[in-house]
Amino acid sequence: MRPRSVRHIAGVLAVTVASGLLFSVSALNERKNPAGTSDLTTLVHTRQAQVAALDAEVGALDAQIQNFSTSQPG
Repeated sequence: MRPRSVRHIAGVLAVTVASGLLFSVSALNERKNPAGTSDLTTLVHTRQAQVAALDAEVGALDAQIQNFSTSQPG
């Protein structure tokens, strides 16, 4: 075998192994959380609810910061 052929075979083997690992991880992830990613609409609504909750938290923290900054003697 020529050296270039060996590198080519090694590259193909590495890509094949990597894709198999990614497929396995994806399958295991789906098995643990089947409803989380199986439906795009559900995923988008879930993420939107999480973003809304985080926005509310940021608003509350901003209000606390404003209260602290205005109440400090300056």
